[in-house]
Amino acid sequence: MKRSKGLVRISAQLIRTSTETHLWVKTYKQDMGSVIALQEEVAGAVASEIRIKLLPAEKTRLTTARTRRPDAYTAYLQRLYHRYKRDQADRAERIVSFRRGSQIDQDCALA
Repeated sequence: MKRSKGLVRISAQLIRTSTETHLWVKTYKQDMGSVIALQEEVAGAVASEIRIKLLPAEKTRLTTARTRRPDAYTAYLQRLYHRYKRDQADRAERIVSFRRGSQIDQDCALA
């Protein structure tokens, strides 16, 4: 996922690992305000392409947005980034990202 000037771009591809051949590739681009919907669209397209039969509960989960606030989602992503670094500065940054996300969207479990 790449972001630039309020736009987000996701490139998805399926590769047969045994032969390293591309089976499917598609690029999606939308404004940052609809990044959650874009990720849901990509997930649905990948599932469709590999012909997975989703159960109704799984379809609902894929189509239900976790947050409509892209800034809350960005705070969540920043927290994930700092989570895998192990020094004190990143620990402090993770706490800041957690607080920022939960203040932006209190109903978002991710934030």
